[in-house]
Amino acid sequence: MELYRHLTQEEVDELKNIDDNLVSWTSSLLVALQGAFYTSVTKPSPAGLSGVHILMVDTSGFHMNVFARTTEVMGLLKGKSEKLDRLHNARTAAPPTHDLSEWLSQSCINVTEDGWVFSLEKLIDCGLLELCPWFSDRSKWSTWAERVAELRQANFVDHEPSTVQADEEKRVDLAIVELAMELVDVTPAGPALAWADLSRVPNLKRSRSQTKNAKRELIVLVVSV
Repeated sequence: MELYRHLTQEEVDELKNIDDNLVSWTSSLLVALQGAFYTSVTKPSPAGLSGVHILMVDTSGFHMNVFARTTEVMGLLKGKSEKLDRLHNARTAAPPTHDLSEWLSQSCINVTEDGWVFSLEKLIDCGLLELCPWFSDRSKWSTWAERVAELRQANFVDHEPSTVQADEEKRVDLAIVELAMELVDVTPAGPALAWADLSRVPNLKRSRSQTKNAKRELIVLVVSV
């Protein structure tokens, strides 16, 4: 039930005195950005869009066991909770338009040397809405997973066969990363997750961990207010 509470943010009476030490990450910039717009509506910051941030971290130097795929963890717990089973079935159904590309970690992770933070407002000022015009419709900011499914269905799904075109979504992810790296006030920060070939991002400053493992580089994302 602890995992279900974390994933759905539902209150569970028997867990009300137990802290949630799980951290959710996403391997999709599409999910992270829609989550940022969703956060701007559901948990508005006094600073507006400049108070909502995307945290990006290169985790190529992290141990592979730091992160666990959420759907795999749910699968290991199959039969333990009817609610969790239903959630697992929904997220693993085909086509995977409802997959949030979510990963889990526990407790604190030090990402000071390998993290960058961008405000949503700065990303928009740099041309995010021109690159991804589907984010321009403010009436669609009030949902998260449902909107991600709509966007994937409309932009990243090949209907014959009906599968999500992951390579095309990653191409957009990389373009957004390149856009973000044009910001001049990039500062180190926070947790989170998305695959991209960082060697193709010319303005990305390399850290010690990046040079050690250039072939397998992971960008991590999370939304923060």
